[in-house]
Amino acid sequence: MKCPKCRSPLESILTRNSVVIDVCTGCKGTWLDQGEINFFVKDRKILEPYSLQGLADAKEVLQSCPKCNVNMKAGKIPGFRHEVEECPSCHGLWLDEHEFKKIGDSGQFKSFAPDRKISFDRKPSTGHADRTSSARGQVIPMPSLGLTSAVVLGSMYTALFGLMVFLVESGAISYIIGMLVMVGFVLLQFLLGPILMDWSLGLWGSLTWVEYGQLPAHLRNFITETCAKNNIPLPKVGIIDDGAPQAYTYGRTPKSARLVLSRGILEILEQEESEAVVAHEIGHITHWDFVIMTLAQLVPLVLYHIYRTCYDLSRKKSGDNDSKSNHYFIVAAVIAYFAYIIADYLVMFVSRVREYWADKFSVETTKNPNALVRALTKIAYGLAATPKVKEEAEAKGSIERKRMAVQALGIMSVSNSKEMALYASQGIEEGSGDLKEIMRWDLWSPWASYYELHSTHPLTAKRINAIAAHALNMGIEPAVIFDLEKPESYWDDFFKDLLIMLLPAIGAIVSVAAKLIYFSANMNTISSWDVAIPFVLGLSAGGLLKTLLSYPGGVFLEYSVMSLLKKVKVSPVTSYPVKVKGRIIGRGDPGRILSEDMVIRDKTGMIFLDYQHGISNWFFALFKMDKFMGHDVEVEGWYRRAPIPFLEVKNIRTSSDSARSYSYFYKLLFWIALPAIIIAEVYLDGK
Repeated sequence: MKCPKCRSPLESILTRNSVVIDVCTGCKGTWLDQGEINFFVKDRKILEPYSLQGLADAKEVLQSCPKCNVNMKAGKIPGFRHEVEECPSCHGLWLDEHEFKKIGDSGQFKSFAPDRKISFDRKPSTGHADRTSSARGQVIPMPSLGLTSAVVLGSMYTALFGLMVFLVESGAISYIIGMLVMVGFVLLQFLLGPILMDWSLGLWGSLTWVEYGQLPAHLRNFITETCAKNNIPLPKVGIIDDGAPQAYTYGRTPKSARLVLSRGILEILEQEESEAVVAHEIGHITHWDFVIMTLAQLVPLVLYHIYRTCYDLSRKKSGDNDSKSNHYFIVAAVIAYFAYIIADYLVMFVSRVREYWADKFSVETTKNPNALVRALTKIAYGLAATPKVKEEAEAKGSIERKRMAVQALGIMSVSNSKEMALYASQGIEEGSGDLKEIMRWDLWSPWASYYELHSTHPLTAKRINAIAAHALNMGIEPAVIFDLEKPESYWDDFFKDLLIMLLPAIGAIVSVAAKLIYFSANMNTISSWDVAIPFVLGLSAGGLLKTLLSYPGGVFLEYSVMSLLKKVKVSPVTSYPVKVKGRIIGRGDPGRILSEDMVIRDKTGMIFLDYQHGISNWFFALFKMDKFMGHDVEVEGWYRRAPIPFLEVKNIRTSSDSARSYSYFYKLLFWIALPAIIIAEVYLDGK
């Protein structure tokens, strides 16, 4: 980006509170994306008038926005005497050096002091070889696909066979029953899985199976050529009528494979990007991934069944005073349970490895690794922005062409297409640092590693780094190489969040321990209620405190999606009360009619909306969702990340309708009412 005043380049600066701002290398002016100023203010109420009314006494000036290239407006932030410039399109703020210092010195903001400079220059400075080495240093080496799958599956099935032998020898089950259990689970999962999936998508979703002649020509040709090249049959193709981008495959073998794409894949992604996504899915088919994963997922399923069976038998034998067989069942239950946990993690590990290999297949098939990176940034991070003003005419032409292609599938009416009014996506620009800033959470936050351990997919940033390494090996300049230096460990924030999450358990343990110490010191007899009451009181106190800390109150200031995605210090616990304005483009679970969650899109990107309303979720999904779908909305909620970025909705409103989520109040009510219920039970028990 160029300075709007002196046209010098802007450099990215990481401030001491982990917010990235852009500072001019010449005049030292500062650019803040929409909402970034909110991260610095000490009292959020100070900026509420600006969030509601915008700049006071605003007038157009000749300086153009460094992002949008439209003329900015100069005015005053209500409550401050100093004039700043604001872009009327992206609502970013420009502060001259003296304005920046005076606002920072007002005592109403946290420190703007820089921690270090961050270079977002993608151009090689020390040679291609050094860049390749740098990229490889950021990614975990890919394990062998065949060897990893064989070793993990072999180990899990060997352990399962050993446990079955133990159970047969101990008399817990007969050999025939043991084999029937294993074979039965395999057959049911293998034979009925795809059928049940078809039935579910047809009944509860908006899936339409289409002929290849109905697909856009470029996609039809690409699928046909790729399948022929890899000697696999053409998959059955289905389209989900939803604007949120999603793609997946399922089936028994490559002969019965289904390839499912949402309408958002066709509308939001460019041709090369949609082909890269489809190539990734064909990679899963070529590698027989759903077959391998069916076999892998069977093991923890059987192990859990064995655990439950042995646990129930141990309780039964305990009542029969059969100590020897009871001992066998207890040992078997413990072994099966721990084996189930280990197997579950191994299955997720195998799945993550196969995702890396599907990415590799896509890169090698399309010879266009950057197209896959752009697709991932739009699907996983939501970086699908509306076009800049100067590009809007060309973009609208692209929109109409995409609409015509989608309409040809027979799944979307012309009127609905116009109502959605989706813009062509802007994606990531060459040399832009936005993607690197968003990748920081995946690569720096301990929460990211925690969620990846429990996920079937690698973190998006790690996939992008792996694709960058593939690109360099192919002699292609990557769209992005993450080369930022972590400014701090972030473990202190992780442990603080973990402490808040465990507050109910901590409260219960401390309360019971205190009660037991008191009774022990006074040599009193302890009843079950003497333990139950402090347990519930401590649990409720900890739960109430956890809820209050997880839902910060105050003013819901306006942010852009981009400014939220750049925030590193955010988690499922640490959240920010925010306001986002944009258009609802699809359901959170694309095409599923009972999905009450949504996807909102503003001028900078898309983000998931988590709408919780207790037992009435299905009512909202069936009867109120259409009032928001395809409309411009204003959403207030709490921004979190776990691991995908999302807003937990408090209020959502259009010009004519609104809805409110009461999940926060339900949680408060639960923790307050729980002790009252227990006290009432004690009173009735005493009577």
